[in-house]
Amino acid sequence: MKSPFAIFRKNQKTMTVILVVLAMFAFVVLGVISDSMQNGMSSSALIFIAVLIGAAVFWIMGLKAKKSQEYAITGAILTGAVGLVFATFTAPAPAVQTTFGSLSDGDLRNLVSDRSTANQFISMAHAETVQGRFSRPPVFNYGMNTIQQDVALGYLFRHEAEKNGIEVTEESVNNFINGFTQDKLTNEKFKEIRKKLQISETRLYKILAAEMKSGMAFSLLQPRNTFTPEEYWKLYRQNNITEQIEMATLPIEEFAKEVPEPTEEELNSFFNTYKTRFQVSPDKPGFLIPPKWEIGYMEINYEKAEEEIAEVTEDDIEVYYKENKEIYRSIDIPEKQSPQSTVPPNGPELPVVPKKEGEDKPLTPTLKEDKKPAKKAKPDKTKTEKPKTEKPVKETKKETGKKKTEKPKAKPEEKPVKKEADKKESPKKKEEKKTSSTGTDANNPVFATTEDSLLALADDKKPASEKKKEEPKKVAPKKETPAKEKKNTEEKPKAKKETSEKAPPSPIKKTTEEKKTDSDKPKQDKEEKKTKTPVPKYRPLDNDLKEEIKDEIRKERTEKILAEKSAMALNQMRLMKDNLLDIDIEESFTDEEKELKDKEKKKLIEEKLKPLIEDINSELKKFAEKNNMEYVVTKPLSYQELIDEEKNPFGRAVTPLSQNFGRNRTSLIDVMNSSQILVPTEGEIPSNNHRIVYWKIRDIASRVPEDLSEDGLKETVIKSYKEFKALDLAKTRAEELQQLVTNSKKSLLEALGEQTISTKEGSPKLSLLESQNFSWTSFPSTPRLNMFEPPPLPKISPITGFDFVDNEIMKTLFEKLKPGETGIVKDAGSTAYYVVQPKNRKPSSEGEIEAVRSNFLTSNMFFRFSPYSSVFRNIAMSGNAAFAKNLREKYNMQFSVTKEPDQE
Repeated sequence: MKSPFAIFRKNQKTMTVILVVLAMFAFVVLGVISDSMQNGMSSSALIFIAVLIGAAVFWIMGLKAKKSQEYAITGAILTGAVGLVFATFTAPAPAVQTTFGSLSDGDLRNLVSDRSTANQFISMAHAETVQGRFSRPPVFNYGMNTIQQDVALGYLFRHEAEKNGIEVTEESVNNFINGFTQDKLTNEKFKEIRKKLQISETRLYKILAAEMKSGMAFSLLQPRNTFTPEEYWKLYRQNNITEQIEMATLPIEEFAKEVPEPTEEELNSFFNTYKTRFQVSPDKPGFLIPPKWEIGYMEINYEKAEEEIAEVTEDDIEVYYKENKEIYRSIDIPEKQSPQSTVPPNGPELPVVPKKEGEDKPLTPTLKEDKKPAKKAKPDKTKTEKPKTEKPVKETKKETGKKKTEKPKAKPEEKPVKKEADKKESPKKKEEKKTSSTGTDANNPVFATTEDSLLALADDKKPASEKKKEEPKKVAPKKETPAKEKKNTEEKPKAKKETSEKAPPSPIKKTTEEKKTDSDKPKQDKEEKKTKTPVPKYRPLDNDLKEEIKDEIRKERTEKILAEKSAMALNQMRLMKDNLLDIDIEESFTDEEKELKDKEKKKLIEEKLKPLIEDINSELKKFAEKNNMEYVVTKPLSYQELIDEEKNPFGRAVTPLSQNFGRNRTSLIDVMNSSQILVPTEGEIPSNNHRIVYWKIRDIASRVPEDLSEDGLKETVIKSYKEFKALDLAKTRAEELQQLVTNSKKSLLEALGEQTISTKEGSPKLSLLESQNFSWTSFPSTPRLNMFEPPPLPKISPITGFDFVDNEIMKTLFEKLKPGETGIVKDAGSTAYYVVQPKNRKPSSEGEIEAVRSNFLTSNMFFRFSPYSSVFRNIAMSGNAAFAKNLREKYNMQFSVTKEPDQE
């Protein structure tokens, strides 16, 4: 037998060619196969591989016949045809289908990876360059529910961009990077980021360009959400116009009693019509059984935890007070200043300037103005005295002595001025008092007094022409008096005698005394401050404060026990889950069970898990009893059952505030909708402050009931049938009562006082009610805990007597009906009809409405963080969602991997 080497040597050329072909196949074809296996093999790749393999095999077969070329062509054709047929029948369905192309699972994964890379680069580059908590980098995102849906929408926008000729160059990408990094990203930092992302510069630019192209198309094509001032005004009116209504209630359940029992044929027909819909309200019946969840939760009772805490002692209170003293600072409210303390002596012409200690700045302008009348008598002396009088005011108190030697020279000049001023100004003493006491703050409500208002009323009786003429003359005597008061006491009696002979001195005396009190006010304030008892910096630790601190310590200690027990329960439930995961259920499958389809396998696994989960529940109940807790396993509950707070208060549980301060708190419903089974989550019940740790034990999908024989279904269908028929009866009766009120020309309560709900004998008396004052919308009164949270949105106001109120009801009450008119509305939950009559609408007159409009124009509702702006942002978001949905419908986008929620 020949050795393999002998055979190789004999067919050396042939074997060399075969090895070369195999090497090419390994490097080229196997690479394609590897990529196809990872990203989803496309039909073209499959056909190409089949052609290569067929050509290679047939080429080798044709070597002996020396017709390798012909054999290779024949093999390529045959295998290509086979590959085409095979690919047609076995190729997996694309993940996303559109009218202009499809995306395979691999394509979708690549788009997700590219989006992640782009956003990671932006985040890292921004963190390296831009400082500041309020600066946020851009993010590529279109607001879809899942990342797969979001990148698929980006794929559509990219197609739209190409249709509209949108191109993104390298320069555009550079400008984009420089924009969000504020031109601070260096080449070194850029390289470091690329190394961390393990991506080349060319590839990164290509990804960013593709995402930018989609974003540009989105910006250009999305609807322009611009809201007019009229729309803002409408929203403002809804929140600021109030009214009352008189109403009569017609419950649907009362009319359902009058509906005869349905026949079997009627019942089956009604059931088959609505069995594929969910029950919404009596006018929208449905019998589709909703999805349900079986839930297990460990409850830590707040009151029981409070019983476990240690007693709070006096020492505990004192220690807490010392450690948290800053919380108990005293609030020192300053006393209200009198009007005279801030008013300059020259009246309303000058602005209010606060005086500093030892400073007489308000006198500077008065001295300058005061020399004007003196110039007529002796111009030379007044000119020389100007700089002398200005300096002492601006300089220190030591230089005031210079004034005393120079002021007597001005005496002869001042006497005639006083005479003229006194003669002319004597009828207007009250005006002088008013201007000296109120000054520029006469219109300021902070400084307004009763005396000022009386003086103002007296002053209004005088003609305006006199006031205008005498104002400049009135200033002269007022402004010299402060300077005179600084003279020696020997000169004052002389001035009194001279003035008393020629003119009544009362105006000058009063003004000087007033100004003296004004100038001396800072000194008096100082003395008063010294005598005042200082306000303590911190609240004293009296009995009231001790009780506050005691309650706070008890609360903190209770919260600590709740947190500790919650952590214990969380760890125990996680441990039980980990032990369950260690068990490989599929190992116990028989050969037949292993061949089952995925859906059937899933059901089989759930059946085998049941006894194991029962053991876990049993162990957790023992753990709960040992640690003064309670473990509860619920029956399968629907969404409607979970939000029923009376029956299931735990259904309203949210993330504890201590773990999620200032953020949106995740609810139990959110967890049930999103998480897998046996994933423990912490929660807090707002109604009683109990802490729970819960998980989903079993998911029960929604289903269509087969027939009326299911437990309790027939009774449900009969009840729904009667309520559905009762709606017409209630509406007819409401129209009769409306006509009765309109014809009577009385108020609704007077016209319907003796009426019954229906015309049938024995029907209950009509329920009549007058509502409270209400507006269309109102803002929640609870304060925001975090200033960076968006402001709360206005909500539709509740109305006494209505179970459910919606915009349609409010539109009828505020827009369709005028006060005194009678109309009909149906409850938003279709539980009753109402005959209504609005009254006491405010504002109602044109003048009142105009006042509301004036307030609207001066409000800050156009500010970005105003609650009204939040309303319009929500409207814009819903508009964008509708735009994205229309775009998907335009290209008939279909998902085979990710089912969209709005298609369910």
